[in-house]
Amino acid sequence: MVINSELIGLALFNRGDKKLNYYIKGSLYRSKPLKIIGFTLDKKCKGMKDTYFIPFKKITAFATNGVKISSEKDIVQPEQIPDVEAAIEKNLQIIGMEIKTTEGELIGIVKDTVFDNKSGDVIGYIASEGVLTDLMEGYSYLSIRNCNLDLKCNCLIVNKDFKNVLIHHPLGGLKKILGIDPLNQQKL
Repeated sequence: MVINSELIGLALFNRGDKKLNYYIKGSLYRSKPLKIIGFTLDKKCKGMKDTYFIPFKKITAFATNGVKISSEKDIVQPEQIPDVEAAIEKNLQIIGMEIKTTEGELIGIVKDTVFDNKSGDVIGYIASEGVLTDLMEGYSYLSIRNCNLDLKCNCLIVNKDFKNVLIHHPLGGLKKILGIDPLNQQKL
């Protein structure tokens, strides 16, 4: 599993571990089923303003220092693949999307996506429940199984009681930093 934002700015490497002059700029999503189909790229060259793209299926490995691909020939321009060009035009923005209950109550905002590094399938979301909750508890995790993507309202709809489907990140928030165990009900 990979957290999407951790890839932004990483370099591409070829099969021989040679660093290429391309860097991950953003993710491109397909909505049904929700999946990353590839990444838009920045090319570090003066005067180059073209958009480049690496299809997800051409990625061989994800690492902390970069993303490995088979060959630089796998990097294409979006117009070379009609599905990619259509996805760019559709511009499905998951980051910043509202998370609502079935009654329409706003319970959070999507801050990031988590995807399967083999298939590209989105398996969950990193969610903000508000500044104070984020500060005290850290961001939350929302499994894709517990919500539906509603493109009509451009939001995620939580299927169940949201208090039971949002899982707080175990490493986040002041409570964790200060060593406060919520089960012992220690106070600040």
